[in-house]
Parts: sequence; C-alpha cells; structure tokens
Amino acid sequence: MKKTRWLSFALALVLALIAAAPVMAEESAGLYALGDKVDDFTVTMSDGQTYSLYELLEEKDAVIINIWATYCGPCRIEFPFMNEAYEQMKDDIEILALSIYPPDTDEAITQYKEELGLSFPMGFDSIDLAGRIPLDGYPTTAVIDRFGTLCFYHTGAITNMQQFQLLFGTFTGDDYESSVLLEEVPSVQVTLQAASDELGKALNAGDGNLTFGYIGIDSDESIWPFVPSEDGSCATASNVDVTNTQANIYAQVDAKAGDVLTYEYRFNGSTYSDRMTVSVAREETDESAMVRLYTGEGGEWIQDGVRFDADGTYAVPFNYIRGLEIGYEPIAQIRNVKLLTGEEAAAWKDPYVQTMPRSLTGAEVSAEWLSQAREVAMLDENGDLAINDAMKIYIVSDEVAQLRVNMGDDIDERSIAMSIGNGETNEYYMSDDMIVDDKGAVVEFEIDDEALFQYVTLADVLTIEPYASYLVFGSEYAANNYVITFMSAMAPEMDLSGYDFFAYADGTPFEGATGRYFGADEAEDGGQVEEAEPEQAVLPSEATYVVNYVDADGNPVSGVMTQVCNDEICAVVVSDENGVASYTGVPYPYEVHVLMVPEGYASFTDIITMDEAGDEITITLVAN
Repeated sequence: MKKTRWLSFALALVLALIAAAPVMAEESAGLYALGDKVDDFTVTMSDGQTYSLYELLEEKDAVIINIWATYCGPCRIEFPFMNEAYEQMKDDIEILALSIYPPDTDEAITQYKEELGLSFPMGFDSIDLAGRIPLDGYPTTAVIDRFGTLCFYHTGAITNMQQFQLLFGTFTGDDYESSVLLEEVPSVQVTLQAASDELGKALNAGDGNLTFGYIGIDSDESIWPFVPSEDGSCATASNVDVTNTQANIYAQVDAKAGDVLTYEYRFNGSTYSDRMTVSVAREETDESAMVRLYTGEGGEWIQDGVRFDADGTYAVPFNYIRGLEIGYEPIAQIRNVKLLTGEEAAAWKDPYVQTMPRSLTGAEVSAEWLSQAREVAMLDENGDLAINDAMKIYIVSDEVAQLRVNMGDDIDERSIAMSIGNGETNEYYMSDDMIVDDKGAVVEFEIDDEALFQYVTLADVLTIEPYASYLVFGSEYAANNYVITFMSAMAPEMDLSGYDFFAYADGTPFEGATGRYFGADEAEDGGQVEEAEPEQAVLPSEATYVVNYVDADGNPVSGVMTQVCNDEICAVVVSDENGVASYTGVPYPYEVHVLMVPEGYASFTDIITMDEAGDEITITLVAN
C-alpha cells in the first residue's frame, strides 16, 4: 500500500484530532508489550545531560517515560500535575519527557520547560523510543520498574496530582519485590460519606425538619461528597484538590407553597471551569430545574435561598464541579441551611436578582464573523473540497477578529462561554468579557501571527460542552504551513512543497495554487504517474468501512477514537455526532481497535476484523 495514501488520510486527521493530539505512525517491529523487559537506552536531554535506563534504575525504583510535543494542549495541561507529584517523589523515580515533534529543538524545549516551571528532564526523542512504546497518541506515559519491565502505559492527559502519586507509588518502596503490571490509571479514593445527622450539624440545620444525602456517589468514581469541615462549622466539597471531578449534597424537605430554603455559600474558582449549582426537584411531579449558578473568584460567605411555589416534598441538590485549572485555592462550602415558613418566609427578600442562564441545548444559536473572514476547506487527492461541518476553518485577514454569537430571544449572553487557544495556551471569555449588541454577544481576539493555529470553541456555560468549533488562520500561508508542519512530523522524509492543501469554500483556489493534490498516485521524482502493479489492477479502487457506536439505549456515541490497521500502518478516525466512524481506502481486512471512549463509558477491548470488500458494524458501549 502506498504511503502517500495513508498520509493523505493523516492529512484529514491533522484537523479532526488536534485537541487529542493523536499520532499516526508506522508500527515498529520491536514494539514492547506490557510485561516485556525494556532494552537499555541512552538519551540526551535539552540541557545536554545524558541518561541511561539501567544506570538510572541503579538509583531509582522506576523510570517514567512521557511522550509529548510542545504544541500538544493536553500535554501542557498534564505537566503541572506530573511535576507536583515528581517533586514529592523524585528520590524514588525519574521522569524522562521526550518530545516526538521534530521542530522541538533543545532551545524550544528549554524555553517551554522554564515557562511551565518543570523540574524533570526533558528533551527530543532522538532514539525513537516512542516507536517501541505502544502509542495511540500523546501525551503517553509509560512506567519501567526497577527490574526493567514495562509495567504500565497510558495515552491521554492525567490531570490529577494524586493519581500521579498513586501511579508512581505502585512501583516504589522496599516491599516492591516483583513486577506489577497495571492496565489503568489508579483512581483516587473518594472521601467517605457523612451521615445525615453529621451533615445537619455541620450545616447548622436547626430543628431537624431537613434530611441530607448524596446522589450517585456509590456508582461513579468522579463524584465526591460534601463533608463536615475540620472545625465542623460547614459542609465542604471534599474534591477541591482533585481536578476533573464533582461533589454533591442534597437537602430533602417537606415544604408548603411560599416556604423558603435559605443557606450561605462560599465559593472561589476558575470562571470558566469551576462552578457550583443549586437545583430544585419536586417528588410529586418528578420535575427538576437548576435555579442557581455560582462561578468566578470570591471566597466570602454569601446568603441565598430558593422559594418553593407549591406544596410538596423537594430535593435541593448542591453540585460542585472542579475543573482542570490550577494555581488558585478552590473553595466550595455551605452552611446555615434552614427552612423558613409563614411570616418569616413571606418577609424574606431574594438576593439573587438575576434569572438563570439557560442551556444552549435546543436553542436558536448561530455564529458569524464581523471581521474579514473567508471559510476554507481541505482538498482531497482529487482536488475536491472536503468540508467538515463539525469544525469550520476560516482565514481572518484582520489583525483583530470579531466573532458574534447570534441568539434568540429565549437566551442571553450568559449562556455562552468561549475559549480561544493555540495548542499551548487558552484564553476564556464569559459574558462580562463580551460586547453585547441587539443580536447577541461579540468576542474580540487578536490574530496571533506567531501561533501555528488558533482554535475557537463555543461552549454551553451550564455544561461547558462544546457547541461549535472553528480553526482560524491569519493567512493562506499560515494555513498551508500548519498542515506541512504536522505532516512533516509524521513523515520527515516526504517533500510536501508544491501541493494545494486548501481552497476557499466557494471553490476559489489559494494564490499560487499548483493543481497538485496530496495523496494522488504521484512519484516522488516530480509527479510522474506510476504504472499500476499488475496484481493491483484486479482490485477495486476503494472500499468503505463503517463503525457505528451506540449506547445501551441505541443512542449514538460521538468522540470515540478508533484505530484502523492493515499490516503496514494504523490510522485513526473519530466517531461524529451520529456515532459514525468511517474510513475509505484500498480494500483490506482491516483490524478495528477502540482506542479511547468518552468519559462515562467502559473501555472496549475486543479487536474486530472487517470484511475486505467493505463492511459496517455496530459496537455498543456500556456505561461505567
């Protein structure tokens, strides 16, 4: 099979998979498996220091290999958590962080390391160690224990310092006497739940007309409880130091119409990723509504409350979401929960003067560029436009870009959150950062000429789920350079000059277009068409292979990362909003591997072989 065909497929994946930073690489004949003894190696890091595996293992209990790249957003998110654990355990372990991105010179890596304040050795993977570690993308973390055994590998950012501590601790200590093979990242132990009466005392709940409990904690490892604080004066979220988790507590009360449940809350967090919400659910009607949303910096105690509009039994859940950002003191606490009745309730004034923002789900929302922007699309090997509706691509020629989110009358700008990143840093925009006009909200941001790309995500403020995504370049040159840079990292030996990778969505070619399209059957010596080999002439030119992902109820599951392999190379596709992961290529009995499933679903480890002539299968994912 021609390498250009696979690289043509990789070209499309460059755009589709940038956020997860997947890797398309040829499988090495010397690929290690879990439990294999790793050969000795010596690698030179960005500061000129050399490290040899077995010399390190004479001093350390384990050596951790991290595969990364400077442009990789998830890598940048993961490193601070890894470094914090490293600082606590560096007497027992060593970390060698190896970039597989060729433009990452010693100078670039040193600057990156200093910028993030990282202390473990970092350098370029000049020995191609990544070619021997099972690698589905990056960041990938692998652990080699004191016996030289590959004991663990994991693709994806680990965004929790405690998980790194548990991972490293598995392979350290005097009692580690034989290799332990670990297939999953260790889970942080959820704090023990408190009894209702203990919570009532901490919440100063008064005469006992309230009971307290939790939702989903026993069935979901990412959900933690609110527990009494150390001094017993309030209930505090026990997950404030555990990123990418949530905590809850609920009060149950029998109330009359007009009664008010009052409370005091204390919150401090990231405006974009942390939040505390209060909802009201009525048992008699099975209706539930979010009535309060707290975000941003603060830390002072504030009184609030919710009024019940009908007689009934109510559950009032307090839910705290701890995001991925670090560098501040997160706080989520509640106290003085009381039910006001009669005249006391009637006299209570609601301090929460704003209405709740609503979810974008089902709302009329669209976006338009107010600056000079033209939509572009990638070109396939035939020169046809390959428009990706899930992620629009634009060239914005103005120095300052303006993107307006048009909203219907049923929602306002508080429903919108927006992030703008370049693979290294992200800026977040909430309603206070936007310019509101009669049609919606406008976000302004500068076009960064030095960035390889800019990635704009419009999100639902209540869920922080992506609603729309845009890839933005400042010029035609920047768009082409983006593709060439990534493709060169995958195949440094390929000459990528002179190809047309993009055209405008209306069909207008870029300035200086050559009419040469990457992936066509061209020879590397100047574009002469190769003669087809006789045995290939009888084969169909292409076949399509489709994997449909559904949940237990038959609903489509998007965002499933799937690897499609022949005997030469593996490619990666991701299921779309309809749960469909599709690949078209030369007929072959491809093996299908499920690399990564969305949060909330159990891993799928079966390997499925597709019919050579083309095939369509359905995989049902099971919730955790």
